[in-house]
Formats: sequence, structure tokens, C-alpha cells
Amino acid sequence: MDDTVGVFVSPSGTDVGSGKKAEPVKTLQQALKLVSSSRPRIYVCGDETQPYVGPVALTGTSGVSIYGGFECAGWGHKGGKSKITVSGGGEVGLDLDKVQNASFQDLVVEGPAEGAPNSVAARVTESSGVSFKRVKLVAGNGQNQAKAADGTEGAKGDNGNPAKDNTTPGPLKSCSCG
Repeated sequence: MDDTVGVFVSPSGTDVGSGKKAEPVKTLQQALKLVSSSRPRIYVCGDETQPYVGPVALTGTSGVSIYGGFECAGWGHKGGKSKITVSGGGEVGLDLDKVQNASFQDLVVEGPAEGAPNSVAARVTESSGVSFKRVKLVAGNGQNQAKAADGTEGAKGDNGNPAKDNTTPGPLKSCSCG
């Protein structure tokens, strides 16, 4: 890997760094500011025990890709996954809108636990040519609904579907991607 084709991110980096291997940045948000058409890749070191704080949001970009699973010393690919987490329920871990030709590899993306209004790990809208390889998307637990005006407890929203009568969670929702 060459410094001229990507921006490097490390938990021990600093956001005043150049983003080169010898001077990695610390956050994915700073790395996104440094990407360009000639330097469209982001290389992330560390594993699931050293999560990066999201959200990671791309809007109207083309060719930007994020590759995880690298060693922080020497930047060799170690085969693990780098992790992105979010804590705010109004955020999505990886949020892509109007993105073209992007690749995401060797990552774990976690949505917020009991987030309001969502616990979504990733959302892709109005995009094409987006690929995920060896990426694990983990939705956070759904948030319980607030108590009703009469004091009764709202339904738990942990199945992915709305409650039928505000007391019983909806049926389990599952989906698969081709």
C-alpha cells in the first residue's frame, strides 16, 4: 500500500496528521475530509476491541472505500475486522446516500443500543455500485416505547416490526440480500 492512494486511520493517530502511514489520523470523520479522487481509499487498523466512533456518513461521493483489518504497526492485513460504533440513536453507523462505486471490507458496524429513533447499523439510499465484503452489520436492541397516557407500558420494539396493539411486539422481521 502506498501513501498516495489512501488515508490511514489508527487509534493512536492524531487528527492533525497527514493521514499517511507514518502520520495516521485518529478518526474516520477526519479521514473522510482527507480523501480525494486521487486518494479515495481509507485504511483502518485495529480490531473489534478498539472501536472507532461513528457515524460514518457519505453523501454524493464516488469511489470512496473503507478497508479494515490492518495491523497498526507495518500496515499488513491481519484478516480481522475493524469496528465502527455509534452511541446516539438519531445516527446510523454507516449512512450512505447518493454514493457511487464504493467498497467496504473487513468491518463490523454496530447501530446504537436502544437508540431513538433507530438502532440501525447501516443505511444505503439512492446509491449504486456499493459492495460489502466480510462486513458484519449489527443492529442495536430496539428501544421500548414510552408509557401510554394511562400509565401502561408500551410494547417492546425488539423484533423489527411495530407492535400490533401497543402491548405485544410485532412478529420477527427478517430480510435477506442477494
